[in-house]
Amino acid sequence: MTRVIYIAGPVTGNDSSWLDFINATVALTGRGYHVYNPRATNPPYDTDTLVDHWVFFMKDGIKKLLLCNTIFMLYGWEDSKGACLEHRIAIDLGYEIHYQSESISPSIIPMSLVNGSPEEQNELKRTKS
Repeated sequence: MTRVIYIAGPVTGNDSSWLDFINATVALTGRGYHVYNPRATNPPYDTDTLVDHWVFFMKDGIKKLLLCNTIFMLYGWEDSKGACLEHRIAIDLGYEIHYQSESISPSIIPMSLVNGSPEEQNELKRTKS
């Protein structure tokens, strides 16, 4: 099975989000995943408000999420309305879920963080069984 992963995390109000998503893309690609990075989407040119942009990006991101079988949750995702929605969809669709356990900006994600902490992995195993 092809390993296809979607990156979810805080964007709105997070000045370092571009770097966080790029670092995750590099690290996950290096681990053999085909990566969907929602921050790589160009914004629409016909909208002027943040709400319109948010809706555009969420619709685009959810389309990409539906092409995946795994999701990677960046640090701070719990404080993001969009990332929480993407997380809920991934749970409901039975995706494999990986959690980043600490902030990565501005360096590349250490490989030990790609699959989350041991505690997070144990919790994930318990919830799947």
